[in-house]
Amino acid sequence: MVKDDRTGAQLTRFIQPDNTIAFTDAAFPDSRAPEKLIEYSFTEPRFHPQYSNTDSPWRMDPSIHFRHAPNRAVIAWLDGHTDTQTMSFSWSSGVYTPKADDLEIGWFGKEDSNTLFDFDAGGK
Repeated sequence: MVKDDRTGAQLTRFIQPDNTIAFTDAAFPDSRAPEKLIEYSFTEPRFHPQYSNTDSPWRMDPSIHFRHAPNRAVIAWLDGHTDTQTMSFSWSSGVYTPKADDLEIGWFGKEDSNTLFDFDAGGK
């Protein structure tokens, strides 16, 4: 099965629904917007799904917005529970301005991978 951002999956395929991201607070940098960010509908994984397991993984620009004090985002997990997480990593490709970390946009978790987004992994 080809993994890409257009492929859906059945809940039964997820190994750990309680540790797989469904939705988060999300925003994207936009230098033209009054607050320099726009509300955004998607939670981007750290790497493009189609290219995450290659020799040259393609890193996505982050969209998880840590808008709640102190530097926290609300996370809805695939099993339906929610909690808050603190940003642990950010990155900007340079395509969007201002930089994501200047707007408290990034990712959480210890591992620099897509495990929190992936039905094959689902890991802490």
